[in-house]
Amino acid sequence: MIDIEYDIYRIPTIAAVSRLPRALFTEDDVRLEKVLGRKLTFTERSAADSMASEHASYGSSRFYLKTLLPVSGPNHLSAIGHEAASVAFLVTNGKTIVLSYSSESHNAPSYVCPHPGAATGTGGDERDKIAQNAKRVDAVYETRRQAHPHFNTANDPILQHTDETTKGIADYANAMGIPHGDGSIKYHPGFTGNNLVNVMGISLTEKERLMSNKVPTIDRPEKYVAIYIGKASDTTGIGGTKFASQAIDMTKTDLNEKAVQAPDPHLQEAETRGIEIVVDTAISEGWKTRMSIKDMGAAGLLCSTVEQLHGNIGVTINGDLIPQNNSRTSMELLEAETQERFLIYIHEDYAQRVLDIFNNDIGLPHINKGACAKIIGRCNDTGRYVFVRNGVIDVDMPHEDLASGPLLYRHVKEPEMKRQELP
Repeated sequence: MIDIEYDIYRIPTIAAVSRLPRALFTEDDVRLEKVLGRKLTFTERSAADSMASEHASYGSSRFYLKTLLPVSGPNHLSAIGHEAASVAFLVTNGKTIVLSYSSESHNAPSYVCPHPGAATGTGGDERDKIAQNAKRVDAVYETRRQAHPHFNTANDPILQHTDETTKGIADYANAMGIPHGDGSIKYHPGFTGNNLVNVMGISLTEKERLMSNKVPTIDRPEKYVAIYIGKASDTTGIGGTKFASQAIDMTKTDLNEKAVQAPDPHLQEAETRGIEIVVDTAISEGWKTRMSIKDMGAAGLLCSTVEQLHGNIGVTINGDLIPQNNSRTSMELLEAETQERFLIYIHEDYAQRVLDIFNNDIGLPHINKGACAKIIGRCNDTGRYVFVRNGVIDVDMPHEDLASGPLLYRHVKEPEMKRQELP
C-alpha cells in the first residue's frame, strides 16, 4: 500500500506522484516514445491523437493563418491562440469598447444529428466569447450555409438538414436570450453530402473585461488550482476531435452517435451569469490578473487544461475529483466533449470565492444533476501534464509535446486578381 501525500484539495503532491504506479496498457507512438523513452499508456496514446487532430491543435491552420493573414494592428487585441478575436471598436467616456467575435464551421455533428449538432456548435461558439470577455454574447448569426439538395448522389435530406440546423442554432441562442440573425445559403455540387454550417457570434464589452487564456505568472505556479465548472462529465462527444478529421461514414453508427453532444442552453445561461459575477468581483477587488479561463470544447477537459499551460508551468489532475454521475474511464473523463463546461485556473487565495459563486449563488447543483464547480488539479513548475486516476498514473508527459500537432504542407499562391466594375 502506497502512502500518498495530498494537498488540502486532494491533489497528489509532486513527490507522491513519482511513487505511483503507471497504467499497464501501452500503445506505440514513435514520436512520443522518443520523447518519453518508453511506450505510452492507452490513455496517453488516445490523448495525443486527440490533441494532434486539426480540430484541437490547429497545427496546420494556425501556422498558415498567422503566416498569410495580418494578426496585429493598432486596434488588434487578441486573435489566433485566444478564445476569440477582439478589436478595439470605439472609445467613449474614456473607456475602450471592444468587439469580440469568432466563427465555428460545423459539419460532422450537424450532419449526423442536425438539430442537436447545430445547437452544440452554437453553444461552443458562444462559450469561446464568454471565456474571452466574461459576458453573455450579444448576437449569433449564420454566416454561410453550403450544401446541395439536388446534385446529391447519397440522396441525403439536405433541405431538411438546412431547416433543422437553422432551428438548432436559433433554439440554443434564443433559450439564452441571445438574438439570432440570418445568413446566406450557397448550394453547390462540391458540397454534395456535406451540409456545412458556419455560425458567428459577436459581443461588445469594455476592454477591462478581456480575459487571459493562459495560467498567470504572478506568484509561483503551485499557487494556482484548476476549477472544473459545469455539467458532470458524460460520454457524449467521445472521439469528436478524431471524428471531425475523418470523412463522414454513416455506417459507423457508434462513432457517429458518440460524436454528438446533448445541449442544455439553460445551464449555460446560468454559468454565464456566474462568470460575469466572478469577473465583476475580480475587477472590483483587484485579482482579475490572477485567473485564466477557457471553454471545454474540442477534446473537452484535456484540451482546456493543456492549452492554458505554457513554459515550465505544468499541472497534476486528480481524475477521481472530476464530477461524474457514473464512473468513467480516464480516457472518457479527459476526452468527452460534454457540453456547457468551462475550466478556470485561479490563484488559491480566490478559489473558494469562485466555488461559492457557482455552487451557492448561482446554484449549479440544483440546475442540472451533477453540475457544479470543483477543484480538480493544481499547477506546478515541472512543465508536465499528469493525470492520476484510482491511484494510477494514466498520463505523464511534457505539455508541449502533448499539445503539438503535425504541420501539413499546403500549396500556397496569391489569389487571381480580376478587375471588376463597381456596382
